[in-house]
Amino acid sequence: TNKCFKKMMAENAIFLIAKQLKTQYCTDQKCDPVAMAALSVGNVFASLKPYWQRPSINGHSDRQVDITFYKHSDPQCRFDTYIAGNRCSLGLEFDFDDHDHRIGSCVRTDNPNAARPICWFSPLKY
Repeated sequence: TNKCFKKMMAENAIFLIAKQLKTQYCTDQKCDPVAMAALSVGNVFASLKPYWQRPSINGHSDRQVDITFYKHSDPQCRFDTYIAGNRCSLGLEFDFDDHDHRIGSCVRTDNPNAARPICWFSPLKY
């Protein structure tokens, strides 16, 4: 949602939504398709494992990792990640960096609501 989804929206390859989704995450209409897509993807992943619960649009993952978790995180953590990526205001001209997590992404010290969630990402050990 930080890079690819914004590129899709800029190219008018957006989702048609019959009803706008209003949540605690959305402050403008650009967020509605992201929240809907994030919820949909989260529901798909929740259906794959019987012990995973569906993400909640008003929920938040309480999980905290010490080392970055590179496997599939639970659906709520994924939802939180998609929403955080959408909140990041860095432009598309800033690519991610493989060696410095601060380059191309929002970081917790500057914008905690737009940073990669700590339910899977550790800025100390990635």
